[in-house]
Amino acid sequence: MSSIQRTIIKHKIGLLNLAAELGKYPEPAKVRVFHAILSIAIRLPLRQEALRH
Repeated sequence: MSSIQRTIIKHKIGLLNLAAELGKYPEPAKVRVFHAILSIAIRLPLRQEALRH
């Protein structure tokens, strides 16, 4: 497993842990954090791919 793959997995695990914690917060906060998580999850692999080229 490459270091890029380990980094991506580490970030995704962190995002999953954050999502699990959201159960403790009100709905508007969940929506804001979910939007941030989704933005990061979409951009991170694209950025990693761009760094390889």
